[in-house]
This record gives sequence, C-alpha cells and structure tokens, in this order.
Amino acid sequence: MMQMMEDQDVRYFRYVYGNDIVPRLPFDDTSLFFKHFGTTLYFNSFYDGKVMEEEPNKNYFSIVWTIPKYINAFWEVIRSFILPYWKGKEYKESHVERLCRMVGMIIPGLAAHGPKDYVDVTRLGTELVPTIMNKLAKKIVLL
Repeated sequence: MMQMMEDQDVRYFRYVYGNDIVPRLPFDDTSLFFKHFGTTLYFNSFYDGKVMEEEPNKNYFSIVWTIPKYINAFWEVIRSFILPYWKGKEYKESHVERLCRMVGMIIPGLAAHGPKDYVDVTRLGTELVPTIMNKLAKKIVLL
C-alpha cells in the first residue's frame, strides 16, 4: 500500500490523540493481514506532537500502561475546567463533554476519541505537517 501511495505522490498522515483506542483498531496482526500505514502524528494531552512510525502503546490492554492511562484521564477532566482560562473562552467544554471525560476515568481512551480533542489538536497542537512537508521538499531538491 505504501508503494502505491508513493507512486501516486499521496501524502497520508494518521492523527492519533493520546489514549484514543479507535486509531489503534483493528490491532496490527499478521494472522488478519492488517497493518496500519502512513506517518503517525501523535499528540499527547498537552497537545505536544511527535512524528512517529507507530503510535505508542500499540497493545492498548497492556498492564504496564494501565496506571498512566488513568492518570491521563484524570488530567483531562481537570484540563476541561482550566483550558478556557488558559487558552480562551472558545475552548470551554459542554456538560456532556465533561460527563464523557468522567466516563473516561472508568474506561480510559473512550473520552479521548471525542471530536473536540482532535479539533483542539489542530488548533493548539504542534504544527507538524508543514515541518514534514518542508523536509520532503528539501529531500526532493537534494535529489
């Protein structure tokens, strides 16, 4: 698939926010012949981005990541109250969004799939796509 994308000069980026389980589904598995592809733009709950080959914590149900996921879910609830004061009134969350964050403390990763987080990533997150495009342009010029 990557070869086909390169042949057609298609640039594909996967945005992954925090502990969102959905971008990890289906899990990469050789028996199912499935593998995620494309450059992953991973953003944590502080909206700091990294360019990665694969998202961290590929095995979402790992015992090692259990405590960090719950701590992050707790931080996201706190952040939902302070973000409007920190970044502006337009970042205020509704009662439904805050309720989803509370549910996310029981099932971490569920609240991280909300569209608001992905919108906030594009507004507040590190600007990674232009950086990648500049590197690709420099590589093409060097060829």
